[in-house]
Amino acid sequence: MSVGESSEHLFYLENREGLAVEQMLQMLPQICPAWYDSLGLDADCHWALVRPILSTPTPRKPKAKTEIDVILGRIASLVDFGGAMTAIWPPPTDYLVAIEAKCPKKSWDDMAPWASPVSRKSELMQQLKRNIDLGFSRVGALHVFATSPDAESFGGAMHTASSIGDHFLTEAEREADEDVVSLPIGHCVLSVGEVPWRPYHQSGAVRLLKMRTAPLIGLAAPAIRDQVDSILRRTPRPRCWRAVYVQDSGDSWGQLDDLFAVPCPAA
Repeated sequence: MSVGESSEHLFYLENREGLAVEQMLQMLPQICPAWYDSLGLDADCHWALVRPILSTPTPRKPKAKTEIDVILGRIASLVDFGGAMTAIWPPPTDYLVAIEAKCPKKSWDDMAPWASPVSRKSELMQQLKRNIDLGFSRVGALHVFATSPDAESFGGAMHTASSIGDHFLTEAEREADEDVVSLPIGHCVLSVGEVPWRPYHQSGAVRLLKMRTAPLIGLAAPAIRDQVDSILRRTPRPRCWRAVYVQDSGDSWGQLDDLFAVPCPAA
């Protein structure tokens, strides 16, 4: 299911992490372009693959596969005979960014003094270390708090996003910042507020809580480049300079509609 197909609230959806990722990839160029700067990307000119699966064999698991939440890269362009800029597709893959995302749900009740402090089980640190070892150019974590949709106004939704997000920011930092001195990762923490009468993708209250730049590790490793090249060759030419691709139930990749992206002229 893609963004926009449900009138429910992100807070209640079991697949909220995947939907939050798709939603953020469409919203962040407008509301937080600094996130793309922190990844070495242009907020208005890039591509993204959502949940691609890569082959990651090891001596013990020769057929191992790994799902990456998001892989992003740059769109290169050239000038056609009419003087218009057109995208080179498939794009170069010498620069690849891997993002691992988490979307826990949080409510006012979770902040109460009597709330039981239950630590979430997370494999985030292992995922980030794995992505570094795989040879991505930059690696980052993206936390999105889905807060309870009980605000009476959009201003109230922003207050909810801010208050609940600030309360649980330390939790997100602990989840991603272990060994922070030596681990070259970026970290962005967002909090989403919702109103009860609008679907989650129209609630419009997103608060940036933390931003840490992802250090440049180097050029993308050949093994990763080859696999990403193979996926990108199966994607349609981008309709916009900001192209987000998701996979259907088969092996086909399609683009998420983005009303705010600048159209990309066909080659």
